[in-house]
Amino acid sequence: MARSPKPPGYPVRFAARHCGPCELRPSCTDSQTGRNLTLRPRAEHDILQQARTEQDTDHWRRRYGHRAGVEGTISQAVQVFGLRRSRYRGLAKTRLQHHLTGAAINLARLDAWLTGVPLARTRTSPFAALRPVGCDPTGQN
Repeated sequence: MARSPKPPGYPVRFAARHCGPCELRPSCTDSQTGRNLTLRPRAEHDILQQARTEQDTDHWRRRYGHRAGVEGTISQAVQVFGLRRSRYRGLAKTRLQHHLTGAAINLARLDAWLTGVPLARTRTSPFAALRPVGCDPTGQN
């Protein structure tokens, strides 16, 4: 298995023996081996900071919400309907396959909605798994 490429920038490592006696350690790191940082070039750092600031806006969250919906559809098309590879050669037949797969996704979602079947399995946290059977999670019993 190939190793992932190293992140760009300059790695800085603080040994645990230097971090151990520091009173700010709990707010700095919870690693047993010390703190690891990557210092990026100024231009890249400024771009990252600007992107992080932009992600705090309502406009960005609305735009990203649309993307999240599309990502779920693409994931369903790839995992359930085998859209990663085309069955046909040529753009026209591949395009037709994509249109028919889109229609199949819509029909599957309509069927799930009409029969009350959830679209995806949801993870149950270990704490929620301890809840007694029949107990309403909203607390409105």
